[in-house]
Amino acid sequence: TRSFTNGGTFLGNTVKATAPTPASPADRIRLYVQFEEDNVWRLVTTMEGAEEYTVSDNRTTLQAKPARILTELTPIGAASSMAVFKGFVVYGYEQPSINVRMSAIGQPWRLSRASDTSADKEAGSDWSIADAFQDVPKELVGAGDVLFALGKQGVYASYGLTPQTMTPFRHVPKSKGVIGHAACRFQGDDGYPGVAYVGQDQEVWLIKSAAGVQQDFGFPVEELTYEVRGSIRRFLTQTDSPNPDLLSIGMDLNSDSLWVVYGSRAMVFRKPNVIDGSRGWELYEYAGAGWGRVALDHAYGIRAIRMSGQFDTLDRDIAGAPIRGVSRDGGSVMPEGKWTSGTITAPRARIFQATAHRDNSQALRIEIVSDELTKVYTLGTGKRRARMAQSQRGLNHKITVLLNESEGPVSLIEFELHELGQRRNS
Repeated sequence: TRSFTNGGTFLGNTVKATAPTPASPADRIRLYVQFEEDNVWRLVTTMEGAEEYTVSDNRTTLQAKPARILTELTPIGAASSMAVFKGFVVYGYEQPSINVRMSAIGQPWRLSRASDTSADKEAGSDWSIADAFQDVPKELVGAGDVLFALGKQGVYASYGLTPQTMTPFRHVPKSKGVIGHAACRFQGDDGYPGVAYVGQDQEVWLIKSAAGVQQDFGFPVEELTYEVRGSIRRFLTQTDSPNPDLLSIGMDLNSDSLWVVYGSRAMVFRKPNVIDGSRGWELYEYAGAGWGRVALDHAYGIRAIRMSGQFDTLDRDIAGAPIRGVSRDGGSVMPEGKWTSGTITAPRARIFQATAHRDNSQALRIEIVSDELTKVYTLGTGKRRARMAQSQRGLNHKITVLLNESEGPVSLIEFELHELGQRRNS
């Protein structure tokens, strides 16, 4: 719109703004004006929807409009790791000097700044994880009241509730450095949370955030792969120098298990068994292309992305049910599962009967190899016991439990042996 005086003198153009139809009732369009001499944006009006607004205010009126106050931001920079802890965000940087930055509480965009005062108890803070800048954080994990920073040479811990009250990072004794970003929160069988990670020695370690140790940082360090030491190097990575970008670790809350994945192979630390309460590692190798990254989520399951961009779902579906039928392995039949005992030696004994502790709605097959007979026995649905043949005897016995995909699990099987010639009371 062009404006003139009564005498025909041109005064300039009048701005007319047209607002489009909003995509939702909550949409608003704000019109601001800025003068060259002060570079301050001032709010002229707020347009509620599809309407037109003509700016007819003079300069003095526009300069009196409310100024827009911008939030003071601090550039986060090229953070290589990040963790949410106690209501604030922690950023890790692979650089010397300051390499851990904690944001203000509830304000992840606001880091420590020179204008912060000691009266601001929610302000951010900056840290270095090692003396003389000898290490940098590769990954950050919060567990309980402890923030763990995992570096190349070891694990460092800080304790506190707010950025201003966190203790300086201290090295956890006997801890190893981490490979890449292979670290996650995990909970020990004693209930203490902690951080599980793949160390530079290619073993899985757990450092617990035990209560009452914030003063001396005497965190318990446990090797989870103690009984299968060397399996990660021999089976999982099959190299002395694994690619950190292909190594993933995560906790599946649905099954209380810890997954370590590299390429197309996985090692799974299952939940404690019902017999002796111990955990065991299971080794898997999947057909097809290897994965670049694996993510574990309680709601969405275990998802792996191939180098081609395709996604795979492992172990269970979104509902938490085991993946079976045509949804797994391209529809091919799963191989028969087997568990074989060691050789049982008893002087001329007969195996009289077997009792299985399981879901009685499922069948179970047991193969017994004795000196005088090899036979497969079936415990049908609703049956807990099976009586063995008279000739199921000898000096040596070996037992194999046979399970199809729809059968199992079995928690315990009891066998009754009698020396030949001995009378059975019942």
